[in-house]
Amino acid sequence: MLAELVFLTPLGGLLALAVALPLAAFAIGAARRAQIRELLGLGPPPPGRPVALVALTAIPLLLGLAAMGPALRTDVGRRVRSSTEAIFVLDVSRSMDASAGPHSPTRLVQARTAALRLRDSIADVPSGVASLTNQLLPHLFATSDESAFAATVESLGVGKPPPQGTGIVQTSFIPLSAIAAQGYFRRLTKHRLVVLLTDGESAPFFPASIGEVLRPSVPPQPSQRALLEAPVSLVIVRFGGSSDRLYGPKGSVDAAYRPDGRAPTIVKDLARAARGRSFDSSQLSDVEATLRKQVGSAHASLHGTRTKTTPLAPYFAFAALIPLAFLFRQRNFAKL
Repeated sequence: MLAELVFLTPLGGLLALAVALPLAAFAIGAARRAQIRELLGLGPPPPGRPVALVALTAIPLLLGLAAMGPALRTDVGRRVRSSTEAIFVLDVSRSMDASAGPHSPTRLVQARTAALRLRDSIADVPSGVASLTNQLLPHLFATSDESAFAATVESLGVGKPPPQGTGIVQTSFIPLSAIAAQGYFRRLTKHRLVVLLTDGESAPFFPASIGEVLRPSVPPQPSQRALLEAPVSLVIVRFGGSSDRLYGPKGSVDAAYRPDGRAPTIVKDLARAARGRSFDSSQLSDVEATLRKQVGSAHASLHGTRTKTTPLAPYFAFAALIPLAFLFRQRNFAKL
């Protein structure tokens, strides 16, 4: 098990510069006392005990270290389901930039937040990321690296990458068919999960055609089973409402956009055709439960690493109380 000391907020160390204050005060006081003794014709003072000075110096140093956020970071083993993978597909079409108000989170911001939360609910499942407009593009193949997943999700933006063509509706669910057999999952992965986060606004398509690709209704012949990809379990989470609008930088409303009132039905039809489940964004707890049920008791093996961070700041802050208590004791009980 490897461990390293890191500082989460290094700029907090500027507080340690306060150590200069007690040192300067001590030096100024010593110089003044020397001048007074010289004027009075007194000899040099007896050697003093520097304990108080050490205490005065230690307090800001320890608090400065605490403010820097010291932490012990270790890589620990984790259990990962080797026979299960998930791909989170985020709709990045223009309609995902709509929101309930000019200062409200957009649909895509809500979808990114939900993706991170749902990923945590199946943390032992290698997960990847793809984007959807009228084309489906992979951004991260299934991995157990949570930080890589989070960074990829946060990097997605509306129109990044842009859709093909210049159609009014820039989303199509037709490309979802490609996720079943075009390398998004490892070939030996038996349990395949797709989480689609979208507003449900799509150009016309045939849900049955996509459903048949993701979850074939006709069982393959024994001689063909080794050649066919495993079926895909589809879970859809829909974002947005009928009052959402596209807002400009100064709060202006794009009059050309109106939410598609058929979106809830479109999502439900697609989920039904693929024998999956569909949810509204307000049902994330139900989505988490569904994902955990989908994963079930698939085999998990010790694989990869997971970073564990142990904060040390409270210990340094507590240590600063020791010299502080000493100074209070000297002030209140020392003989003058």
